[in-house]
Amino acid sequence: MSRRTLLKAALVVIFLSRTAIFVVAENVGCDTILILQSEDHSDAFARRVDIGLREAFGAKVTTTVRRHYMDAGMAPDRAGEAATGETAKALVERLRPTVLVTIGDDAQEYVAKQFAGRARPSIVFAGISGDIGRYGFRDKPNVTGVVASRPYGATRDLLLAANTFRPHHPITRIFHISADYEDYEYPDPKITQFDWRPMTLDGSVRVATLEDWQNAVRRAATTSDVIVVSIDEGMRRSARDPTIA
Repeated sequence: MSRRTLLKAALVVIFLSRTAIFVVAENVGCDTILILQSEDHSDAFARRVDIGLREAFGAKVTTTVRRHYMDAGMAPDRAGEAATGETAKALVERLRPTVLVTIGDDAQEYVAKQFAGRARPSIVFAGISGDIGRYGFRDKPNVTGVVASRPYGATRDLLLAANTFRPHHPITRIFHISADYEDYEYPDPKITQFDWRPMTLDGSVRVATLEDWQNAVRRAATTSDVIVVSIDEGMRRSARDPTIA
């Protein structure tokens, strides 16, 4: 083999080696964003979030974006929810993303909560309401996000507008009900503090079972004009039957 041929072969080997080293280094050191949703990808809210994030990132995003859907709402019980959380947590530990975007209460409770206060990943939360303190997010330098506010004012205005079409039976008394979907989700702490005038809030209850829900609705039917519902999933059927209704 001639010296010229040997030189060409050597240059090809050097080029390929350096290219391989560059590619490996780029993939090892590149930033990764992991979007973790509490619901399934077919959920209407999850789809809207995906659309919004795609628009925010744009078409030319160079960062690696990964998605995972917990589908925790379809778990048969709390143990099932915890299992979906363990799977998601293991994924975070394996991927070691630079940024973890967590959507919904289950993603905060089972995953983001475990990484709050660590050097990595940076956490951006959304899709939750109430006090973020229950997830340990307060004063954590790696955590930021948006707390959703329930649209009480819009609800009041909508009910008042509806009275235009029912002048003889106006809505004046409101009853609020919500499933007690574990202690960490949808506490509705401000609904009783909101100024509903000229209407009044006759009551606000959280129930743990479908049986309690039905009883509360029957009582409200005799005292109130309208029922405002926050959440109606996650209830056990009764104190005797712990399966999800």
